[in-house]
Amino acid sequence: MRSNGWSGCWGVEQPFEQGSRLFEEFLLLSLSDHSLAKTAQAYGEEQRKREEEWAREAHNLERQRTVKPPRRLYGSIDGERVHIRGEAGAADALWRELKVGAWFITSAHPPAHPGDQWSIRAETIHYYTDICAAEDFGSLFWTTGFQHHAQLAVELIILGDGGRWIWDLVEEHYPHTIQIVDWLHAYAYLEPVATAALPNLAQRNEWVTLLLTS
Repeated sequence: MRSNGWSGCWGVEQPFEQGSRLFEEFLLLSLSDHSLAKTAQAYGEEQRKREEEWAREAHNLERQRTVKPPRRLYGSIDGERVHIRGEAGAADALWRELKVGAWFITSAHPPAHPGDQWSIRAETIHYYTDICAAEDFGSLFWTTGFQHHAQLAVELIILGDGGRWIWDLVEEHYPHTIQIVDWLHAYAYLEPVATAALPNLAQRNEWVTLLLTS
């Protein structure tokens, strides 16, 4: 059993003390929170070195000339506040925004007609994440994109929740990207827009239903 891999995983997803308890409960092996912390930190250092290597490769112009451009590449960026360790009494410092991105492709093809159904399943998904300022995350966005030849893609599509910081990063690093607000967040705006624009309840329902089914 690769206990180091499991301990690194639990050290990332929850506090080390809690992760240590879960590790023993599920695997019947004892691992102190200190050992869990060291393992998680080692994984973090390994990932840092990997990202530095990606950054160096992003400036390799010769490599860019020798790869086959992907036909269509998808990316997604989001952020979520997470609880982290901080100084006692500094409640505000215990919450930071964890920024997450992903690159993926799909073998599904667009429908022949706009009204046809189109089922898209993401394939070969690669995630990247960091707790940092948006401008710092932009560097990771660029270097991970380079690993997937995003700069050469015939069609590059980025999905997001509409956050300004997301589209600012897209405009800075991949300005020719097709930008799409993901369905869940776009759907949340339909009812408020209908209420503001249409006075009649029946009209609002008809308009929302039309958008949902078109």
